[in-house]
Amino acid sequence: TDNGYYSEHNLSALFLAHFDFITLVKISLKWVKAELDAHRNDFGNVYSACPFDTGTHGISLMLMRDFVKVRKYASGKSDLQKGDKEIFRRRVYLHIYFNPRRRAEEDACFDDDLIELRRNIEEGIDVGDLPEGAQKKAAKYLYIKQRGGNAHVSFNELACREAKKYHGYFALVSNCEKDSFECLRKYRKRESIESYFESMKQRADGTRVRVWDADTLRGRANA
Repeated sequence: TDNGYYSEHNLSALFLAHFDFITLVKISLKWVKAELDAHRNDFGNVYSACPFDTGTHGISLMLMRDFVKVRKYASGKSDLQKGDKEIFRRRVYLHIYFNPRRRAEEDACFDDDLIELRRNIEEGIDVGDLPEGAQKKAAKYLYIKQRGGNAHVSFNELACREAKKYHGYFALVSNCEKDSFECLRKYRKRESIESYFESMKQRADGTRVRVWDADTLRGRANA
């Protein structure tokens, strides 16, 4: 699954249903970011290079994590009632990857978006009239000052550097696949399935043909 499916609740349900899974997970999650920060230097080692894609480096971490389930029945032994929440622990494998080409592309898109956003604001577009995603970017990455009816915009370089620090990284979580590169190989197979679906949508004229801003075009309006 992609990161739109990821949640602690969904993983809990998969564990309880005894499903094996591989899912894309957002680097921005606190526990994932903590592991990335702790192992950032490991991606420079030769052993971390993917054998079938040497431009991508990966590491694997085995973690024990707590999940929550809602009891369907009461338990006299544990003194829990029907509907009570119960904690259970499971082993998960976190696979983190880094690709410098991907980092360069994300850096370029990030800079392009902010430069375009600055230009729009300086040309007179009110921040409140921008899409929600653009408003959040303006608040986080721009300094805006009004002088004589004109907006003067500069960049919050510290926030920009912090955001770019995590460009080029992505992560997968699995309960069954221990090897980072085998996990990546399996996950990439879903791209072929999605390409097939996209082809069928095109033939059935089921794909939207127009968008209204660059954020939507790149699929990152809510990033």
